[in-house]
Amino acid sequence: SDSCTCPLDIHRPIAQLVMKRSSAAIGASSSGNPVASVVDESLCQCPICLEVMFDKIFLCPEGHGICAQSCFTTLPGPKKCPQCRKAYGTEPGRGLMVEQIISAALWPCKYDCGFRGTGAEVKEHFEGCPDRAVSCLDCGEFVQPSKIHAHYKERGHILFSIKKWPGLNIWSGICTTWSIGDHLKYGSIDTPLSLEDADDFVFVRLWFSEDRLSAMVDVYHVSIARVCKFTCGNTPGKRVTFEVTSRPLCHSRDGRFKDEDSTHGVIFPLAFANKLADGTDVSCSFQLVDIS
Repeated sequence: SDSCTCPLDIHRPIAQLVMKRSSAAIGASSSGNPVASVVDESLCQCPICLEVMFDKIFLCPEGHGICAQSCFTTLPGPKKCPQCRKAYGTEPGRGLMVEQIISAALWPCKYDCGFRGTGAEVKEHFEGCPDRAVSCLDCGEFVQPSKIHAHYKERGHILFSIKKWPGLNIWSGICTTWSIGDHLKYGSIDTPLSLEDADDFVFVRLWFSEDRLSAMVDVYHVSIARVCKFTCGNTPGKRVTFEVTSRPLCHSRDGRFKDEDSTHGVIFPLAFANKLADGTDVSCSFQLVDIS
């Protein structure tokens, strides 16, 4: 088979890249697009994060590459190449040719979910990959969503169990409270739920906004999407119910919710929520229903 090697010493390992163009190397991404190049992943890794550089790449004077939008910004000043220690200068060179090679090549998903795609396709896929590890709400360890239920049980983490209705795919329970003033202390309050007889894990997140004036209810699942009825209030005459459809757990993130998050959950003003309180606390109950 014929091959072509990148002729420029733009990055010591990347200069060794061989774009295989034999019939054996021609494949297709998971989206069905034909791809005619395969690149050794170990030759395209950033020396800082050791991840393939799917985004913009900066080069030092000797041609070593680094992730421009993440790792480069974390270097202390004056910024020097982590490999050769040469200074980058005020305007680092850009590895455009390397970016194009990586974008066009065929890559497997780094979470081993079976997806294959071009650099551009894989980069987009990573954000929503169902096997992308998420941070445990209790200990911070990164765990694949499919294993997080077992992780909670094995580590003895707090896990609220909600009961299944006999003969129906409906679960309900009173699980948590939040206190007036929590919105000033925390970015969110998370409630992990274990579903009886389902071997599934759901967590409900109450997010507080950056301006501390509103809250949003969002729900995440591991295996099956469900509708969550989230009821706040301590007395029958002061309760209100919000209905939210769960999203895959891999879409969860930390921090306070922002404007772009508002399309996913249900938002309500905290001034209204505080009226639901009995004293200083607001109790919350949940009902989960399978989406048929």
